Amino acid sequence: MEGTAENQRKTTQIYAAIAREYLKYKRVYRYRMKKISDMDDKQAIRACHDWYEENRLEREYRAFEAEKLGISSKFGLYKTR
Repeated sequence: MEGTAENQRKTTQIYAAIAREYLKYKRVYRYRMKKISDMDDKQAIRACHDWYEENRLEREYRAFEAEKLGISSKFGLYKTR
């Protein structure tokens, strides 16, 4: 089970880094009065999710995420334009 927990932790770190990078790209440095840089990984992921949902930017975020993960959008599901 330790390998699974380790994989989960690494996956969370990767997605948190993507979330922080996206928020920085959008010039969002605070969310609900808390600095993004002071948030732990799960808080950063949640803040990013809430922010892009509030601003109706899910498609844009998913395209950004796919690009960072190296996933090609073969069917154009996440094209923003």
